[in-house]
Amino acid sequence: DVIDRCEAGEILTLAQWVDEIAKLPLNNPPGTGWEYGYSHDVIGRVIELVSGMPLDEFIAKEVAEPLGMKDTGFSVPQSKVDRLAAMYKRRPHAKHKKLILVDDPQCSDWVPPRNATILAGGGAVQKVKGGMVSTLN
Repeated sequence: DVIDRCEAGEILTLAQWVDEIAKLPLNNPPGTGWEYGYSHDVIGRVIELVSGMPLDEFIAKEVAEPLGMKDTGFSVPQSKVDRLAAMYKRRPHAKHKKLILVDDPQCSDWVPPRNATILAGGGAVQKVKGGMVSTLN
């Protein structure tokens, strides 16, 4: 399975990821169903091909920097970890909807070397987390 291959470190780049998901059949015939997918990843790869730049460099140069978003990217450098907020989720069916820590800044999946190598615009490929992240001022 392609997700298992990502988690095993066999698929490491957006180019490899999109090449693999392009081989998969559609889950539904066009127009008959809707579900979340990997279309953001595919358009990210199209941006790489058209611009001739890796997606993270393109977004930094063409989007984040012009908007003054100096701390937005696909990972957070160790020097800015103290500005990264913890991520929590609610326990959906618990009697007391207690928050559960999902991502601790001190051992975050967005901090090298744990950050994803696949620049996934869709956010995550199963356990291989990714997507854009910003630090707080």
